[in-house]
Amino acid sequence: MYLYDLIGKKVRVNNDGPESRSGRLLHVERDYLVLDTKEDGVVYYNLEHIKSVSELTGNHYRDWEDFWPRDPSFIRAFNFWDLLRSLINKKIQINRGGPDKVVGHFAELGPGFLVIEDKKDKIRVPIFHIKNVSVIQKKDKFFDQDRDKKDKSKRGKSSKDDRNKKDNSKRDKNSKDKRSNNGKSNNKSKNGKSKKGRKN
Repeated sequence: MYLYDLIGKKVRVNNDGPESRSGRLLHVERDYLVLDTKEDGVVYYNLEHIKSVSELTGNHYRDWEDFWPRDPSFIRAFNFWDLLRSLINKKIQINRGGPDKVVGHFAELGPGFLVIEDKKDKIRVPIFHIKNVSVIQKKDKFFDQDRDKKDKSKRGKSSKDDRNKKDNSKRDKNSKDKRSNNGKSNNKSKNGKSKKGRKN
């Protein structure tokens, strides 16, 4: 296979258009490849629809250095059909963009087609027209809500601390002013008494 020597390297699949993606080539099978992308995570490309694969070097290569630590898990299957079968009951995206893009729940795999359910319809997609597919990862809303609550509590706590610090500084300043004023008044009274004593 002409792509094996590119495994682990940064590549661009297809030069242009909505189906073009850049990323790290994770794996190559007989009729599909696995690409780790910034935009869509792990994308499985049907080799029949790939026009070109370019290795990224130079500036393109350096742009991906911060993305290197990613080591995502992916599905290994005998062929593209078996890969699709392993995605049943998952929320998936078929194709990256344009009118051929389909997003929904993968409900059924039939002879030469699959069924995607969205909020309104059941969509039958011929397997031949599937250029690539990716799994849409669900976000843990409870984790996100808990994290948001923690962030809000931290922000609230910090603002309270700031207000307390300001109040304390004001009280300290007022107390210092009072002490200085008391000291001045005491000095005045002492000076007045000493003057009276000298007159006597």
